[in-house]
Amino acid sequence: MPLSRRKRWFLWGLSIFAFLMVLLAVAAERYVEPALRKRIGVLIVQGSDSLYNWRMGKLDVSLFGGHVAIEGLHIEVDSNQYRVLLAEKRLPPLTMNVDMPYGHLRGIDVFNLLLGRNVRIGELVTEGAHIEVWRNGREQRQNWNRPPLWKMIRPNINSIVLKRLKLEGVRFGYRHADDSGDVQLKFDTCSALVRDIRIDSAASVDPERIGFCRYVKLHFYDLKFRSADSSMKLKARTIDYSSEDKLLSIRDFKMQPTLKDKESFYEGADKQREMTVIEFAQLDLTKFRMEEFVRNNAVMADSLLVDTPSIRIYTDKTLPPTLEGKMGRYPQQLLMHARTDIHIKGIALRDANLTYTERSEKSGQEGTLALNHLNITVSNVTNIKTEIMRDSTCRLEANGNILGTSPLRATFLFFLNEPEGRFQCNGTIANVQASQLNGLAEPLAGIRMQSLDLQELRFRLEGNDYTARGEVGMRYRNLYLVLQKEDEETGLLKTKKLLTKLVNKYTLLHENPAPDGYEAVARNVERSRLMTQTFFGLVWKTIFSGMQTIMTNTAD
Repeated sequence: MPLSRRKRWFLWGLSIFAFLMVLLAVAAERYVEPALRKRIGVLIVQGSDSLYNWRMGKLDVSLFGGHVAIEGLHIEVDSNQYRVLLAEKRLPPLTMNVDMPYGHLRGIDVFNLLLGRNVRIGELVTEGAHIEVWRNGREQRQNWNRPPLWKMIRPNINSIVLKRLKLEGVRFGYRHADDSGDVQLKFDTCSALVRDIRIDSAASVDPERIGFCRYVKLHFYDLKFRSADSSMKLKARTIDYSSEDKLLSIRDFKMQPTLKDKESFYEGADKQREMTVIEFAQLDLTKFRMEEFVRNNAVMADSLLVDTPSIRIYTDKTLPPTLEGKMGRYPQQLLMHARTDIHIKGIALRDANLTYTERSEKSGQEGTLALNHLNITVSNVTNIKTEIMRDSTCRLEANGNILGTSPLRATFLFFLNEPEGRFQCNGTIANVQASQLNGLAEPLAGIRMQSLDLQELRFRLEGNDYTARGEVGMRYRNLYLVLQKEDEETGLLKTKKLLTKLVNKYTLLHENPAPDGYEAVARNVERSRLMTQTFFGLVWKTIFSGMQTIMTNTAD
């Protein structure tokens, strides 16, 4: 065959092939759009037991390169089906609304989509979406027994594979379903990178996956939260999570009253309440099991590390007390009653600072107790019954400074299987001088320590919801008190001269041990708990009762 004829045949064949490819592309694009819509509908509606409604605007399909542009995808809860599942207590752990203005699907396997009922996508990228997620409580989902997602979408879809999901500039909100719609965590922007999403039978039992995802990296920026009554707000600069490292990190956190100054906070207040500000520079939750949080609202991790936390508490005692009962609110009781399952092997607070300021009911003046450079470790923080059966004791150890430079050491044992809040504690405080105590004693008790060299204060207590008892010891020298009262005309404190002389001469034990070596110890100190008293309030009052017993020379 002449070369020119071969060339013509080749060109004809090439033209026919090109024509067929174009024809195939046109036909495929014509059928890809409805097929893809159908698959999305099956995934959303059938995969959620008809919990969601959805609508979508344009699908711009390009066969070459498997590219699809999506506009106006909206997924929202069907309120009628939600009420049905709520009444039957069959709600899933998480429910959501999604508003995605546009997105891009790349690398679609068109032939698998059309012929094989398999969805294979290389990448989904979207920007500017708005996602709202709320957590349904245990009571709302106690009968939830939905089949796995991969079963619910069959036989219409055999499997779904998405190699890469990228979210940029997403606005994100999270709340509990039983909270007000105004009470939620809001993030100004969120970005996420998820790789290897696979919805099939094998992925559903893969313990290394979060849901159906192999790798997840999340970055939340500018957290904002306000309480239901708008009295408190919190914020954080960033929150990051990586499934590779299993690390959740929070940076620059602050929780404070909405009204920041004391005058505004207490304006119009008719009862006592605490004004609390909590800050920390960094929090790391290591080996955090995100899959347990997503599925079961459980917080499980190896350790929780907090750097330089600061807690400042202010109370105005000139206001009437609230008479609010605090029974059942010891630290371990709050843990046991949490609506979230918790198991953290260890917690460490590094270089913490705690400041408590109280305005005295009698003098109207402020006294401040400061604890600085505290290092606190807590082990076995759990409310899960199987873990408590293995170890029922939560242990807290703290060391640092109190009243400026005086060393403080304390150990607390909380018994998690004791419903009445049983606890034990022991500790020591050393090297306290009179000048350190006067910032508390003068405004709050009307007493000025003229001299005191406290070498050691030690305590060993045990108690429960109703009482605390134990032993208190003090070693000190040169105790001399000046009793004061407020001058009605000037408002200043002045000395009660006669009473001061009588107390110091006939009542006080000025040094312990005595010159003969005998050391007075308060061995059977007991204090009943007031209904309105906090855990640390009871501990302090019991220790102070032992100190009074020793200083007034009435100890055993």
